[in-house]
Amino acid sequence: MISIDLYQLPIPAWNLPCPKCGYCLNGLPSHRCPECGQHLDMEAIVPTHARLREPAWTGTELPLPDFGLHCDSCGAPLAGAVQRRCPACGRPFSPFDFRPDGEWIALSGCVDTLPPTSLIADRLADQYVPHVVLGRENVSELFGLTSAGPGLGESIYVPADFYFDVLALVRAWAAESGSGDAADKRSEWSCAECGEFNPSHFELCWNCQAQRGRE
Repeated sequence: MISIDLYQLPIPAWNLPCPKCGYCLNGLPSHRCPECGQHLDMEAIVPTHARLREPAWTGTELPLPDFGLHCDSCGAPLAGAVQRRCPACGRPFSPFDFRPDGEWIALSGCVDTLPPTSLIADRLADQYVPHVVLGRENVSELFGLTSAGPGLGESIYVPADFYFDVLALVRAWAAESGSGDAADKRSEWSCAECGEFNPSHFELCWNCQAQRGRE
């Protein structure tokens, strides 16, 4: 669980404006705006799209964590690959080939099994993943997007570099809810130390390096 103290001082470089006068709050030693005197309730003024941390997963990790990615050629799961080749057929791949283009991406267009919008938004907020739900805020003003794309309806947008964080969260949600692929679930084991799921051929947890079967 990622924890961030929204009330830490000095205020980090989150590029937040004072809600009253717009003064940049970076580096302030107190929770009062020096320009207009406004008391700063950080929980109220930090928007969901604020970048409060860097991504936990970059897509460069090896062995490849279980992001739910599959080989485009043979369909085999790519989780656990120790190099940038499919463990089953040997075809080269890059995790970034699976990530949509654009600075901000709509999850409804790139994640096959997406939890309900309210649930995934709450999970993203809990993990401080920058996001915005189309319809709650003006996406065009925030990100310079002229269109959300046809047929997307309500969708969650996240920065492209948080794509792998989102995939990890969705996989965790699927495991908890039992909505993941049955074959994938049978081939996984859960780490007794950190609770992460690992491919069947892993003897060490990819997240914490604990031995399989360790009590």
